[in-house]
Amino acid sequence: MHLPPRRRGSRSAWASIGKTCLVWTAGVALATSYAVGSGTSTEARTSVPEVQDVEESALRIQEALLELRQDPTSQAPHFRLGETYYSIGNLPAARYHLETFLQGQPAGPDSVRAAYLHARTLLASGMRLHATRALKALVLSPKAPPEADHDLALLLREDGFGAEAVMEEMRALERGGAVPSHVREAAHQWKEIRRLDQAGTFFRMLTASDGEVTAEDWFQLAYVAHRMKYFGLADEAYTTCLAMDPGHAEAHYNAAMVAEHDERNDSAAFHLEQVLRLRPHYEPAYFQLGRLFLKQERNVEAASVFRRFLSVSQDSLAVAEARELIRNLSGESEARAQ
Repeated sequence: MHLPPRRRGSRSAWASIGKTCLVWTAGVALATSYAVGSGTSTEARTSVPEVQDVEESALRIQEALLELRQDPTSQAPHFRLGETYYSIGNLPAARYHLETFLQGQPAGPDSVRAAYLHARTLLASGMRLHATRALKALVLSPKAPPEADHDLALLLREDGFGAEAVMEEMRALERGGAVPSHVREAAHQWKEIRRLDQAGTFFRMLTASDGEVTAEDWFQLAYVAHRMKYFGLADEAYTTCLAMDPGHAEAHYNAAMVAEHDERNDSAAFHLEQVLRLRPHYEPAYFQLGRLFLKQERNVEAASVFRRFLSVSQDSLAVAEARELIRNLSGESEARAQ
């Protein structure tokens, strides 16, 4: 049982109905557009060019082709053609000219840039294996851009090579410094291989950075701190997450768990009510809230919560359990009345 995912690639770790559990949404939502050098996606697609961009690209192509007619042995025009064709989405032409350039150009800055763009072209063409091989060869160069390590890390992560992926992301950080997208990816990768101590270090680095920090970044820090039983930090990070995104149901649920641990029952009840407002069919929140009221001997309110559950979940396997709890509570109320 889990909440509907908030974003592509998210995951949940809900326990069985009625049990205290944490919820997490993990993984970096990979962008579907790509600008050369951004390294933000393993789904490299060129964005739709504007009319002015198309005109400028056509002019660059004409100039490069004219240069090749004048000197067919020249290599520089092939690089410009590869770069331009990639930018307008002509991937076969981009690949041809980049490969031609790489075969004839001696090692240098342009060859490194061309090798990286060639790998992105392969990836955009759906040739993941070839792209991975190209990136693995490129990152051996001391002049490789950090985006190459980052993109390779994303591919390795998607292919299930978690340990290799996180080491590659660490190399991206060594080459390029604390780029927020690279720090974020490193944090997620450490978390995926269950190194929560390292994940927490990078999530704290990310949330303390000058870059754009999202509510999800604060949620991830809170989740890791929560799992490691740093309840004060977890509560602070969940609170910051919810200040930025009051509709983050998972943060409300986990914040309720922290509040209940700290015996702040009113706060726990508030967050569970928010979960039910946002996800009215999420069963564990009903049972968690109902049992929170039972613990406080607020039986009437507990029975009301279980009745609310029955009003929205007639087909659930937990219906019988809810009805039994209501019968027991009703019986206790009648016995007290007598």
